[in-house]
Amino acid sequence: MARLKYEKRTRAGKKYDYARLLVCIDGKEKPITIGESSNQRHKDRDSSYRKTVSELEVMKASGEKLDAEMRLKLGKIKEADAKFYKRLKDAGLFTQTNRDMTIKELFDRHSDSIRKVDKDRTLRNYRQAQQVFEDYVGSEAKIRSITEGDWDDFVNHCKRDEEGNKRKAESTIRNYGKRTRSAFAYAVKKGWLSENPIPVPPKSKGTSKSKEKVKIQQEWFDNGNLEHLLSQKHRFEFELLLQIIRWTGCRIAEALILRWEDVSFDSCDPTISFRSKDTEHHYERDLMPVRVSPLWDELRPYLEKAKSLNPDEKYVLNNILGLRDKPEFEQTNRKGDVIRRGRYETNANSALTKAIHRAGLPSKHIGWHSIRDYRINELDRAGCRASELDEWIGNTEEVRRRHYRTNSVNSSDRQTARLRGQNKSCTKDSGIVYQIVSDENTQSDPNQLVQELLKSGKGRELLEMLEKALKESDPADLEEGAKYSGSNGFREGSLTSAQTTNPVMA
Repeated sequence: MARLKYEKRTRAGKKYDYARLLVCIDGKEKPITIGESSNQRHKDRDSSYRKTVSELEVMKASGEKLDAEMRLKLGKIKEADAKFYKRLKDAGLFTQTNRDMTIKELFDRHSDSIRKVDKDRTLRNYRQAQQVFEDYVGSEAKIRSITEGDWDDFVNHCKRDEEGNKRKAESTIRNYGKRTRSAFAYAVKKGWLSENPIPVPPKSKGTSKSKEKVKIQQEWFDNGNLEHLLSQKHRFEFELLLQIIRWTGCRIAEALILRWEDVSFDSCDPTISFRSKDTEHHYERDLMPVRVSPLWDELRPYLEKAKSLNPDEKYVLNNILGLRDKPEFEQTNRKGDVIRRGRYETNANSALTKAIHRAGLPSKHIGWHSIRDYRINELDRAGCRASELDEWIGNTEEVRRRHYRTNSVNSSDRQTARLRGQNKSCTKDSGIVYQIVSDENTQSDPNQLVQELLKSGKGRELLEMLEKALKESDPADLEEGAKYSGSNGFREGSLTSAQTTNPVMA
């Protein structure tokens, strides 16, 4: 209960009482000034303030919210005595600290608060990260007892195990901090705490690969290990999965939910469509971003064989990784607990690692995404334009620069450079173009020349330059044989037909 205390003061030779309230807040007694109290009206005011503040004191200790009656009383105090109202607020009496709330209760309430706005997987990730901190401090620890020092101790605990060895990655600890802090921020917002004891996690240094990882992966692929792995005997569907990732560079999750309706064997424009990683709060297939990639010639025979073996299947892959018994996306209950794992969430890394071991190859740092990385670099070195990589791979050029080794130099590039140095003629791509349009090929079918040029970056650039020049030229100024009738500046059936029937090859 708040106590009313008067202090004798003198002003202009006259004595008067000066009123203060002594209030217990978070276990400590704090003085709150009322002011001069020289008549009965002031005494009645002091008594009323003491009663109201005592009620606030009880509400704060119990964690109760300010009810409508209390808010009305405080509104009148604010109107009549704004200075005293501000003193109550500054003292923290309007913050209802729930002194008895435990860490577990807070995390459970926070989970309930985000259940309707976040997807189930996000909710589960938050609760799992919070569980690590909860286990460290104890489920029954009071939230009011947690300090920034406790968090520092927890971070040190995560960094070292019992033998002093590093245990958790920096990115993992940052996730713990971000998700634990969000729960305490919820407590501050609800008025259960006056401030957040969890510090703001440091910013990530980026997700670029370490130099060691880049070197190991580059040497692995330079040594022809991928070709050796693909040449081994695998279950047909696992071999098909390997070929899909190897030639399209898609993400593993995208391959596992691939349907036959996403594959087009159209002779004019064979394509394969992928549902990109969902970044919104839904799993609806129709709402996921779609990108269309060429159906590469190297991959097509495997897909055709799979279709002929199982013409009535809905999904391309069914008989590996337990996919046939899984829904497309995971299914959860109202609490966010997983009832059934989905295709999209299936972890296939162990299957790839075992296949690499059976092939007698080292598997360190080699996963499905490293094969995707290799394909991106392969297409980039082959001369594919940024717009093509954006469409086929699903990343912008800026993201590729940050995450992948585009334009990296490997042994094959060095070998090409040595041959180029001996020849002293021109660049690799320019040399290819020169060979295509050399005198011995000038009498070839024009469509065939166009098709050959389309296979190299320099060749495509040359064709684009010619197309632009023809568009800007007056047909009357050209020789009779060079006249054209197509809207693109070429004779009908030349470049346009070749582009339509021949997707760019790596």
